[in-house]
Amino acid sequence: MNRSILFIPVFILSLLILSSVSQADVALEDLRGNIRFSSEVPFNTAVVETGNGNIGDFEIIACSVVNPNEVNNFTPPSGTWVPLDTGDCGGSNTCIGGIWSRFAEIGGSQDINCNWTENNFVFAAGSVRLSGVDGENPIINIDCEQGAGGNTAVAPSINTEAGSAVVRIFTFSPLTVPNFEPFVSVNTNPMEELRYEAFSLNSFQVIANDGLIDFFDIDGPSGSRDLIYTEGGPISWRACSIAIRMGTPPPPEVAEVPTLNEWGLIAFAALTGIAGFWFIRRRQITA
Repeated sequence: MNRSILFIPVFILSLLILSSVSQADVALEDLRGNIRFSSEVPFNTAVVETGNGNIGDFEIIACSVVNPNEVNNFTPPSGTWVPLDTGDCGGSNTCIGGIWSRFAEIGGSQDINCNWTENNFVFAAGSVRLSGVDGENPIINIDCEQGAGGNTAVAPSINTEAGSAVVRIFTFSPLTVPNFEPFVSVNTNPMEELRYEAFSLNSFQVIANDGLIDFFDIDGPSGSRDLIYTEGGPISWRACSIAIRMGTPPPPEVAEVPTLNEWGLIAFAALTGIAGFWFIRRRQITA
C-alpha cells in the first residue's frame, strides 16, 4: 500500500516533466498577400490581413512602398507589433520595406493598417501566421541585404535551429513598368513551395512583396534564397531572412489563470500532502 501512495506523486511529477519538454515544430497556419494601387489619388495607408489561426500564433506582416524622393518612412502599426526590420532597397529613388511581428490575441484574421509618411500610388504586402512558436524568445536570428541592378534579389543565409521555420521577405521595385495587371498569388501546398506574391503597379510606379517559408529539422545554416524577377530587370531590392524558434506559445492574455504546469504543481503538492496525512493518520490508528 505504501508503494502505491508513493507512486501517485511520482507519476504526476513525470507527467509534468513530459508536458514541459514536449513541443511541436513550428507549423504554417496561414499566408496572405495584399495590394492597393491608384492612378489618380495618392495614399499613405493600406491594409494587410493577418490570416486565420489560433490565439497565441506568431504573426508576421511585411509592407512595401516606393520611395521616389528618398524621404519615405513607415510609422509603426497600432497595437503590440514588434519591429523586425525597416529599411531601404538598394540604389536610389526606389522602395522601402517594413516587417513587424506579434503573438495573435484572437483566432480570426485582422486587417492591420500599414502607414507611411509620403503619399504614393502603389502598395504591396503579405503576412505569415505560424503556430508552435516560442512565446518568450521567438526570433533565433535575422539578417537583411539590399541591392540594385540585375534581376535577382538574395535573402542571406542565417543560422537556425531544429524544428524552426525560416521566413524570407523580399521587397523589390522594377525600374520599368511591366506589361501585366496587378496580382496577388498565394501557395500553401506543402508539396510545393510555400509562398505569397503581391505585385502592385500603375502606369508609372511598381512595387512587389514576396514571402517564402522553409522548415528545418536540424541545426545549421539555412542557406540563401534567390528571388528572380522573370520579366527582366533591373530591380532595386531588399531581402530579409528570419529564423523562428519552436517552443511553447504564450498563454492567452486574459485573466491571471495558472498555466498547465502551475496547475500540475498545485495538484502534485495537494496529492502529496493528502498522501502524507493519510500515511501519518494510518500509523496513529494502527499504533
